[in-house]
Amino acid sequence: MTAYATLTDLYAYGLPLVAMGSVSVGTQQTILDGRNDYADDKLRARYKLPLQAPYPVSLKQNICMLAAWDILVCRGYNPAAGADINIADRGAMAMKWFEDVERQRCHPNVIEDGGPETIGYEAPLVISKEQQGW
Repeated sequence: MTAYATLTDLYAYGLPLVAMGSVSVGTQQTILDGRNDYADDKLRARYKLPLQAPYPVSLKQNICMLAAWDILVCRGYNPAAGADINIADRGAMAMKWFEDVERQRCHPNVIEDGGPETIGYEAPLVISKEQQGW
């Protein structure tokens, strides 16, 4: 798993620390780790992983918006609170962003794994006898 977003990113882009309520830092980290994994699940359809740093801010923001929604659900979601609805809306926007990346409708500026050069597909292996009499 690659940690694209950190707890510091979460507090900047997702939820401020004071809004976490009684959700422990350990639980916050577990949720964030899960959302970093989710990002890999979606990015794998399009990019050679692991991605190389620096990671685009858009990727970190969308991971944090999803993690913020998950933390809000743990803390307790109040549909009557305006801020809670905003977090839910941002979570839905982040889900759409990842779908758009996966389906190549959104193009984040990422750096793919710089491992050994490979072709984008496995070439077929063709074996035949030598030509006779041609």
